[in-house]
Amino acid sequence: MSRSSFARRALVPTVMTGIGLIVLLGLGTWQVQRLHWKEGLIAARESRLAAPAIDLPAEGDPKALEYRRVHFSGRYLYDREMYLAARTYNGETGYQVMVPVAPAAGVPVLVDRGWIPLYRKDPASRPESYPAGTAEIDGYVRLPERPNLFTPANDPDHNMWFSIDLAAMARYAGLPAVRPYYIQAAPGPDPKALPIGIPLKVDLPNNHLQYALTWYALAVALLVTYILYMRRRRAG
Repeated sequence: MSRSSFARRALVPTVMTGIGLIVLLGLGTWQVQRLHWKEGLIAARESRLAAPAIDLPAEGDPKALEYRRVHFSGRYLYDREMYLAARTYNGETGYQVMVPVAPAAGVPVLVDRGWIPLYRKDPASRPESYPAGTAEIDGYVRLPERPNLFTPANDPDHNMWFSIDLAAMARYAGLPAVRPYYIQAAPGPDPKALPIGIPLKVDLPNNHLQYALTWYALAVALLVTYILYMRRRRAG
């Protein structure tokens, strides 16, 4: 086969391979960038978790406060308790108990007090969960996560919640507004007391290195396939 004839036949596969390599290498590089971003995000959250507790400020950027441990006092509005369904603890299904708290000053804040089993949902079954008076609350500032496509819709009419919707929960509780975050209560001194506070951990999926290596491996495989194909065509 003449060089000119071979060059004409090789043009299309060469162009297609070049485009494929650009796309695959670009995707791999993008995943590397995402890896560095995710590692920085995890490190920032872990640093906030490890920082000393601060008094809950009356105002502040919610994103700057996220994962900070805070302390404040306030009065639980127990009669407006809400239940996040389908939450598990040690393999058992139950609820996370969300309660508005009226702090000494400022806008009320929702507090995730912790987990209860299904059969203890009725407040009458756990009177010890409702200490009277002003409470001293320690916890972590959290921002609500967006529900995914498989998350059922909330049912405020029946006080059944599957995701944290601060505006809807404020309406259910008869409050004009709540703060743009909620507090995840820290575990109490008695690990068996209901509601059970769940230790907060940074649990962000970070598979970007695996994805990057996959895209780069596909690029190498494509290049090897192209070289072998060109050798066979030239020999033929």
